Amino acid sequence: MLNLIFMKKKILVLCTGNSCRSQIAHGYLNFFGGDLVEVFSAGVETHGVHPRAIKTMLEFCREFIQAHI
Repeated sequence: MLNLIFMKKKILVLCTGNSCRSQIAHGYLNFFGGDLVEVFSAGVETHGVHPRAIKTMLEFCREFIQAHI
């Protein structure tokens, strides 16, 4: 029973374009889930990662690091 509790959880994030919100969610889940999760993201269409997603994640990382130093 304990094996089920500590098994790596698989998470699928779905979004229409898989370019912004799903990519941000994917990043957050990977960051906070660490070795406990395996994250996948997918969408109906492929648009590539939106520049705003990258900007948002970089801002979050900077703020998170500053808050915890």
